[in-house]
Amino acid sequence: MLAVLHAVRDHAAPITSIEVARETGLPRSTAHRLLTELESHGAVRRQGDGYRLGAAITRLVTDEEDEPTRRIRHALKPTLAAVYERTHYLVGLAVSGEPGAPTVRFIDIVCGDDHRRVIDRIERQSALHVSAAGRTLLAFDPELRAGFTAVNSDALDRELSRIRLHGVALGVVSPGLDIAAAAVPVFGSGPVAALSIGTRGDRFDLALASGILRHASAHARRVLRGERPTAQQPSSGR
Repeated sequence: MLAVLHAVRDHAAPITSIEVARETGLPRSTAHRLLTELESHGAVRRQGDGYRLGAAITRLVTDEEDEPTRRIRHALKPTLAAVYERTHYLVGLAVSGEPGAPTVRFIDIVCGDDHRRVIDRIERQSALHVSAAGRTLLAFDPELRAGFTAVNSDALDRELSRIRLHGVALGVVSPGLDIAAAAVPVFGSGPVAALSIGTRGDRFDLALASGILRHASAHARRVLRGERPTAQQPSSGR
C-alpha cells in the first residue's frame, strides 16, 4: 500500500490505476483495489481519470491541522452529514488560513457524486472576500477583518454589515465555480468556523438554505459549548 502512495505522491499530474500498476509492479486488479481502499479513507482522491493524494495524507505531511481545528471538524461531522441529508447540496466547514494569510480553507466537505468533481478546487485556499464562507468569517471576526488588508473598500464593509444583520452570507462556494452558496458563522467561545452549503445556481433554493443553515448554526454552537444537543436534527424551520 505504501508503494501505491509513493507512486501517487511522485506524480505531478493525477496518476491512473494502470500507471500505478506499471510503476509498482502490482497486478492491475490489486492496484485498483488498493486505490479504492485508500480513497475510502481519504488518503487519495479522484481527479479526472486519475488519483492524487487526499486530505488525510496532506494533513499528515504539512501538519496544517492543529488540535482545535481537528476537534471542531470531528465534533461537527454529524451536523454536516445532517445538513447534506436535508438538502443534498455540497456542505463544507471552513476556517481562516494560517496566521497572516488572508485566505479561507475548507477542513471538511460532505457531498454527493454530482459535486465530487469540484472538491479539488474547493479544497484550495482562496482569498477571504471571494466566497460566502470567507465573507462570513470576515463579518463575524473583528480581529480577522482588522488584519485583512487585501481589500479595503466601503462596498466590502457594507456587505459585511449586511451579513451581520441577516446572519447569512451569499455568494459562491469557491472562485471560478458556478456553484451558488450561502454560509453562516459557527460559534464556540467566539467565531470559529463558517458552515457553507451550495449547488448549481438553477437548483439553489435560498429560503431552504437559509433556514437550514440557521438551525444548523445553533445546533453546532450547542455542540461546541458542550451542551446537550436537541434531539431534532437541523431542519428548514418551516
